[in-house]
Amino acid sequence: ASDPEVRRAYRVTNETVRLSLLELAGLPNVSLGGPTGQYALILGNTQFCICPKGASSYTSRVFEALFAGCVPVILSDDVRLPFDSIVDWASFSIRWPMARATRDLYDYLLDLLQNRPEYVLSLQVQVAQVRCWFDYFGLEQDPLICSPYAAILQGLATRKASMPRPLQPFATHAVVGT
Repeated sequence: ASDPEVRRAYRVTNETVRLSLLELAGLPNVSLGGPTGQYALILGNTQFCICPKGASSYTSRVFEALFAGCVPVILSDDVRLPFDSIVDWASFSIRWPMARATRDLYDYLLDLLQNRPEYVLSLQVQVAQVRCWFDYFGLEQDPLICSPYAAILQGLATRKASMPRPLQPFATHAVVGT
């Protein structure tokens, strides 16, 4: 986290939320910073995975969190999360304002772990239940019931149902009596 190259890259791309997060790196049980060969192991042993916005409002960290089994903490004020008409994001993730990606976030998550462990566990259980919606290759559930393909088809069906009906075609019969 103290790597000057990481800080410089974040400054160049104006990633203020990521720079704020680097200030938390020295706190107990916090792992932030550059690449590590232990990334999957760290995620797999984590209750909360911080998901800051990427170069756009989107971030692949959300999906990494889901597959690692940790609760995504979404730090992107403008992101529109996928399949939001199918999955209830509030039931398995925490959305936190980017401007408050400070010690406030750390204190909030620590408070949840210390004083509401049953809530944290319920979020993690829900993560395990919804990740099938994001797994293109998963075989945990029937893909016709829970998969990205099913979600896309449901979304398209919803859009089709809300589209205006086409006008009836003009009559093609010859007019009698002319």
